Amino acid sequence: CIGTGGEVINSCLAFVGEEAHRTIEHYNADFCFFACRGISEDGRLTDISQPENSVRLKMLAHSKQSFMLCTSDKMNKVYYHNLCSADDISGVIKAEEKDI
Repeated sequence: CIGTGGEVINSCLAFVGEEAHRTIEHYNADFCFFACRGISEDGRLTDISQPENSVRLKMLAHSKQSFMLCTSDKMNKVYYHNLCSADDISGVIKAEEKDI
């Protein structure tokens, strides 16, 4: 596990900003597992935080495969900022209600 450093968003304890981007530039990953706030009916992955999306995009670009971790409450939801299309990632891993 590598901490990227950078500015911290206090509400979710996420690292964002140029320092986080620079750290990610130094690494390559086989897999990237990430979450965002929603996935629309037409497959757009969306979130409320553009700074977090920016870090997600950087990590997606440095990963061979990428998977969104999704719970049912994220399905068919659209938020302010687009991250990417579900077609742009390797897959969506959806937890079933009984798994939660």
